[in-house]
Amino acid sequence: MSAAISMPIPRASTPPITRDVLKDDVPLAVDLLSDILQHSVFDADELQRERTVILQEIGQALDTPDDVIFDNFQECAYPDQGLGRPVLGQAESSGRSSVAPSPIT
Repeated sequence: MSAAISMPIPRASTPPITRDVLKDDVPLAVDLLSDILQHSVFDADELQRERTVILQEIGQALDTPDDVIFDNFQECAYPDQGLGRPVLGQAESSGRSSVAPSPIT
């Protein structure tokens, strides 16, 4: 099977997108996505690396005036709603979540 799976970060949701799956391979693609969603393993070191990447992306967004203006506009247009918050989140909250190491199976 050959396929491409990506996780775009739109403002309204974060759906996994599966593209280029041959008709005969759809059951396998659904099985793979189900496994990813139901049995994900989060390595603590990998999460820390991802936090670093996210903080860099937040910094880049804050250095881009049109991103700052758009986020401010969204915050004014949609107060106290998900659409009013930055997609990347806040730097202050990036280290709040913790995950216990998953056993290797």
